Amino acid sequence: MTTNKILLWLFLLTPFFALADCSCENTDFDTVIETKTELGNRITVRLPANPVTQKTREATVCSIPNSKLIEAKLWMPAHGHGSAPTSVNQEKSDCAVIKKLSFVMLGKWEIAMLFEEGDKAKVEVEIQ
Repeated sequence: MTTNKILLWLFLLTPFFALADCSCENTDFDTVIETKTELGNRITVRLPANPVTQKTREATVCSIPNSKLIEAKLWMPAHGHGSAPTSVNQEKSDCAVIKKLSFVMLGKWEIAMLFEEGDKAKVEVEIQ
């Protein structure tokens, strides 16, 4: 391949390897959950699946006003257990991506979130 063809090929593949879409806008293909934190701040959680399944591996969290997401944990209240640790990447001041979601069973799960000021929030997700 010539250098130009290689560069073009890499340019076309870049979107597939780019950072996660740090947006909480609703589409027909996403599950969007809006709630408030314990301190009354508004957050939106977008999971890139509708319905959410065990294959769903990440979620985007947008906060108004801007608040840094420090930690996210998965919990299944009906069975009294959680799942493997997640990782949080703060992409923008108002947007973070939770990665390594591992919904190990079907049913209702909670995503418990801790923000920088000690603020907390939970959202319930039905895994199908």
